Amino acid sequence: MASGRQGLHAVDVSDPSAPRDLEGIPLAPPSVELRNVTVEGDRGYAVAWRGRGGLPTDLMVFDAGRAEGPVVLGTLPLDVGWNGLAPLLPVDDVLLVGSDAGETQREIAIVDVRDAAAPVEIHRVPMVDHVWALTRGQGGTVYAGTDTALIQFELTSEPPFLVERARWRTGEEGAEREVRAVTVVGNDVHCQYGQAASTSL
Repeated sequence: MASGRQGLHAVDVSDPSAPRDLEGIPLAPPSVELRNVTVEGDRGYAVAWRGRGGLPTDLMVFDAGRAEGPVVLGTLPLDVGWNGLAPLLPVDDVLLVGSDAGETQREIAIVDVRDAAAPVEIHRVPMVDHVWALTRGQGGTVYAGTDTALIQFELTSEPPFLVERARWRTGEEGAEREVRAVTVVGNDVHCQYGQAASTSL
């Protein structure tokens, strides 16, 4: 699946020698473009971004398991500020969404997605820095890569829902300290900083 200004484009590549276009999901105005698609099992999520004009962003929940192509199950107007590249992380019954409306409104939104047709925002976690990446660890562990640190959270079923357990500060001032991507392989956590450097914990 690929996202862009025309919506969600889906291709069947079960036969690598003969890829086949499937039904996609067109965008409804005034959306600008579809961003940050993620799929877990037969459930998919995407951000329909409307630019920096202050309009709420649409969070789309879709069925990714149809042979004919994906179909929208539900949408939720969600204020993610100017963060058109809001990271998405499904964890069991909730979806974590990065939000950034400036230095005083950097957050992680938690959306209950048990009812795909009616997703609902249930909580927001204030963040000091912009969130570049969200990744799941073992059990209820969640890692967030930010402008200045890698943060380990524990996801709970009761408020405050996302509890900080550890924080690793990174680098000196500049883009090279930004944790742009986080990958968990077994007990190892791999981070990419800025545009090039990487390390493991």
